[in-house]
Amino acid sequence: MSSRAFLILIATIVVMIALFYTTPREFDGVDQGLLLPNLKSSINDVDQITFTKADNELVATLQRGESQWTVAERSAYPANLGKIRSTLIALAEAEIIEAKTADPARYDRLGVQDMDQPDASGTLVDISWPGQSISLIVGNTGVRGNMAYVREVGSAQSFLVSADLELDGTTTDWLDRDLLDISSADVHTVTIKHPDGGSLSLEKPTREATTFTVLEIPEGRELSYASIADSIGGLLTALTLDDVEAATALDLSEVDPVMARFETFDALVIEADAYQLDDVIKVRFRFTADESLAKSLSESDGSSPDADADADADADAEVTAFSSSVTKADELNAKFEPWIFTLPSFKSDQLIKKMEDLLK
Repeated sequence: MSSRAFLILIATIVVMIALFYTTPREFDGVDQGLLLPNLKSSINDVDQITFTKADNELVATLQRGESQWTVAERSAYPANLGKIRSTLIALAEAEIIEAKTADPARYDRLGVQDMDQPDASGTLVDISWPGQSISLIVGNTGVRGNMAYVREVGSAQSFLVSADLELDGTTTDWLDRDLLDISSADVHTVTIKHPDGGSLSLEKPTREATTFTVLEIPEGRELSYASIADSIGGLLTALTLDDVEAATALDLSEVDPVMARFETFDALVIEADAYQLDDVIKVRFRFTADESLAKSLSESDGSSPDADADADADADAEVTAFSSSVTKADELNAKFEPWIFTLPSFKSDQLIKKMEDLLK
């Protein structure tokens, strides 16, 4: 073959490959393109999403209200908006890569069986908005990196689509799990009181101090190590929930809680009542701004009473900080009051520490 003929052959192959990847194709009468074009154009109108697992087990019902998305199975507790948004966008932008099996006997290989089967491994996603709905079974995900197998309910045809989907399998996976994020640097004191009268008190004199001091250590005893109490002081940092339920759903009248009180340098007070119920700890929170605490912190900050200008500036700053704490307490009470929480065990365990737990 001459060089000229070889070059023509190569050019022809390149053109054919380009045409293969740029020309729309059809699979059993279905154009390659968006899997759910109606969702793409109506994504901002979606007002409900449900997730169902094998044996028709309802996992979560997400509903959009006037101000936020909520999870119906948790008494309308706020849902994870970011997770909802990313899931909807992934589905709306999912493109068909290729048609897969239309044989029900092979659905299990892709995870797209009907949800009435007890061994179904996929997730049924029902999405609705005014006047329309979509029901899609999402099977195996993470295929070839960021693809998934899917099948619309009522259709025999399954597809491989380009969609980075991770549909978690529990109700709590769809909750807004962030609760508090109060830095240990902002915490001044912590007091834990047990129903039997035992107590544990920690103190950090300044924001700049890096270690909490344990008060009233029994004579002849010592801490296991110097910073052992720091995990208690840092309990409110990046605090998340494991689960939540309406406070009215539990009768705690016959359970005496362990009471933990956190006081911050901004005079914000966080009170956490920890109820030990069998092998789980349930926690309720209350928030106040303590004016007497603000005054005592101001008197101990070392400012000179003779420096009038500085004293006036400090006083104005203290009033502003306290006012901010009052507002924050009101906002937090509105958010937390209707609920009782299950925290990650490594956090809730800190709420019920005793003096003996810290000593050698």
